[in-house]
Amino acid sequence: MTFTLLSHGGAHLDAPGRLLRDGLAADQVPLDRFYGPARIWDIRWHDRNTPLEINDLEQMPEIQPGTVLLLFSGYAPPADDDWPTYTWLSPQAATWLAQKPLRALATDMPSIGSFQQTWSLLERDRQPEEVWAERIPFFRAGIPIIEGLTNLDQLEHEEHITFAGFPLAISDRTGAPMRAVALVY
Repeated sequence: MTFTLLSHGGAHLDAPGRLLRDGLAADQVPLDRFYGPARIWDIRWHDRNTPLEINDLEQMPEIQPGTVLLLFSGYAPPADDDWPTYTWLSPQAATWLAQKPLRALATDMPSIGSFQQTWSLLERDRQPEEVWAERIPFFRAGIPIIEGLTNLDQLEHEEHITFAGFPLAISDRTGAPMRAVALVY
């Protein structure tokens, strides 16, 4: 029997082994990175055609060490074959945010980078450090990235959230489908 799974689609873990030579594969990321207090940052106010910059993030509430940061962009898939539109992290904003003592970064965005910009850089044969510039700071800091979450709108007014993520432990992969839940109290 054969199963075919998309490792970087829907709610999924993006593991450091995707880009770092000595980075952890999806099944090697410690499970304690996927369970803990969470804080939601509602970024739906931001223009969907431009990246989040440092000054945008500096306006957001303080984050406690060990927090799973939930970036809520209000993403909705396109109705046609157009590129998805959503705000994304600039490389500078990613570097700034990766310096925070996060347990994990999670979002409803399908990617923390721009698909259109990534495709453009790939077509021009740019170096991986430039193509994936928004991911590398998190991976170097040991912060896993969880993308493609749903139902974050149900958490937008909650103060006390615990995040729990359950990635599918498939060995030697750069990503894994993930079941994610929020415990609200």
